Amino acid sequence: MRVALLVSLCGTLAFAGDQWIEYRSGPFFVFSNAGDKIARERLTYLEQFRHSLGTLLGKPALTTRWPVHVVIARDAKPLPFVEGRAAILAAEAAGVPASPAQNAALARLLMEQNIQRLPEGIEAGLTHLFSTLQVAGTRITVGEPPAPEHRGRDWARMHRLATTPEFTARMRIFVSNLAQGADLNTAAKNAFERQWKELEAGVDAYVAAGQFGTAPLSGFPVNPNRDYVELPVTSDAIRLLLADAALADPERLAEARKAYEALRGPEADEGLGLVALREGNASEALRHFTASTAAGSRSARAWMELATLEKDQAKARSAFEKATQLNPQWAEPWRRWAAIETDAGRKAAALKAAASRDLRNSALWQETAIAQEKANQFAEAGKSWAAALKAADSAAGREKIADLRRAMEEQKAEFLIAEKRRQREEEERELQKLKDAATAEIRAAEQAANQRLSGNRPRDPNARVEQWWDDSKGDRSITGVIERVDCTGGVMRVLIRDGARQVHSLLLRNPKQVTIKGAGELTIACGPQKRNATLYFTAARDARFGTAGEIVTIELK
Repeated sequence: MRVALLVSLCGTLAFAGDQWIEYRSGPFFVFSNAGDKIARERLTYLEQFRHSLGTLLGKPALTTRWPVHVVIARDAKPLPFVEGRAAILAAEAAGVPASPAQNAALARLLMEQNIQRLPEGIEAGLTHLFSTLQVAGTRITVGEPPAPEHRGRDWARMHRLATTPEFTARMRIFVSNLAQGADLNTAAKNAFERQWKELEAGVDAYVAAGQFGTAPLSGFPVNPNRDYVELPVTSDAIRLLLADAALADPERLAEARKAYEALRGPEADEGLGLVALREGNASEALRHFTASTAAGSRSARAWMELATLEKDQAKARSAFEKATQLNPQWAEPWRRWAAIETDAGRKAAALKAAASRDLRNSALWQETAIAQEKANQFAEAGKSWAAALKAADSAAGREKIADLRRAMEEQKAEFLIAEKRRQREEEERELQKLKDAATAEIRAAEQAANQRLSGNRPRDPNARVEQWWDDSKGDRSITGVIERVDCTGGVMRVLIRDGARQVHSLLLRNPKQVTIKGAGELTIACGPQKRNATLYFTAARDARFGTAGEIVTIELK
């Protein structure tokens, strides 16, 4: 309804042929049909407000994600700061000081878009404190009491720090510490060398006393008549501004469509595309966004909406990238970009880029943390969980996040256990493969050696081995179990374990020249053996093969 009032009023004024002027400074664009003095004074107030709040927060040059368009018109109804097509929109009546509600809305806007969430009560107190800020050129006064319903404990706490001499000079340290993430006790110690509970103990007495004075704040030097350059405003620019204001109200889409249809250019096509989206007509919206970007649109929103509707992934990514370049501070293109990413690492990176541009969006930080864990970026996920807790606006919200994180940690632990088990089993399988391959190589080598010893002919397992008989028994003997025969260097090395379980190694140069006696028969082949026997040999150590003698007779048992 408040947007509708702005549209109705400004539409009448603009088309009645009023002369509009524009002034710019920082993020603020002031449009007025009520003369240059009012416009200059209002722009000065906005800039001093931004400077004072920024100095207190430790960020003197506060910014906004979009330019702030403030319309000052005769008899206009106040419109708090709302996000439109390509700007943040506000309206104020000419010659009337900005209302506390307008100032509170501006304070919230600047804090939300520049710092992480302050502790409960601190931010609300600052908002009410700045809602009555008074500016006269470079003279700034803080502390004028707001309406009684806003004089709660939160306001009183900040009013005491801002206007009591023992605190005023160091209040900036306290608030800027909180804005950088310090807890209340740390900030109180750094600023006032006191515990937080000591500061809190004095608030009730301060409220009871009811002595709410004011205090000066330092402004920055500016001369409204010299430092602001008057810019003429075309009728098309005012028509576009009015169309954007109508678009901000869902109940006035028909009016917005009519206003955009009366204009030409990429902005008009973008506006019609947004109207079509609100009406649920995606095909019409795509047509308008395509026309807007093809005409050279410099609007991040037009490129983002085009990317969202684009079916081709490569083209969508390109359009999202263009949107991020046109408005580097805006989180939404990055968030939507993440939605189409299938690679876990790229999705996590896009979400982190979005969250870092929307510090107070607890849900977005949670989504980022979950994506980072899926991408195995556990250290980064921990930071995102901490940011999600910091961004939560209540104790209940923080507890809910803590519960979700605990559940995710349990899932991660289960995953890591399962992953370690899988890796161990995979390593065991690989090791067994290596063992099997090594065994196969040994068997193949043994078979090849046996074939060489038998004249390269495969051994017939049913063939009877010919035995050589003579009466030579050598000069020594060992009785025991033949364990195995190793084939190496064209000869055989026989390993026999005696009754004392000592293993002896004897050389067998040529099986055909060895006498074999006793029960049964012995097939002399490479590999494991299990046969009781007495080996007769001549004692002669061979260093090359590591044997104690050479076999001349084998007597089977």
